[in-house]
Amino acid sequence: GLCGGGLMCTGESPVQFSGCSFTENTAHDGGGVYGGDVRLWSSTFSGNAAEDLGGALYFYPVGGACGHYAYEIGNCIIAFSAAGEAIYAGDWYPDLPVTCTNIYGNAGGDWTGPLAPSCGTNGNVSEDPLFCGADNPGSPFTLHADSPCAPTANPECGLIGAWGVGCQV
Repeated sequence: GLCGGGLMCTGESPVQFSGCSFTENTAHDGGGVYGGDVRLWSSTFSGNAAEDLGGALYFYPVGGACGHYAYEIGNCIIAFSAAGEAIYAGDWYPDLPVTCTNIYGNAGGDWTGPLAPSCGTNGNVSEDPLFCGADNPGSPFTLHADSPCAPTANPECGLIGAWGVGCQV
């Protein structure tokens, strides 16, 4: 599709997601999710792609000409987007509400643009999430026991992503 390969949220009503996985979706903008007023918690994005902007996520202002951004991201993994930066939200939104999130290995960049200052603060990291993959083919996005997203690695954040520990090293 043109926008939101996994999900397109239009309009000005808030949409909230928790415990979701968006994998291997493709779109022109927002490979995983395209939307305005979106809150994402404890979700995993992996292998999404955008031909233009937002390999995993593309956010746009809501509210017409005097638009504002109303989105939040917490305890999410955004990894391995095949094309496009991890998150696109324009360069005009200086204080992005992103906490306890791991953004890693995205083809177009990880903590880019206005996201850059958030890396290393508020529990945000950029480390390989160590998905189980072939070690747990039934649940490939579960985490190795020594993952930086496992609850034991982040006592202040708890689990990062939608899936818990599913394999040992």
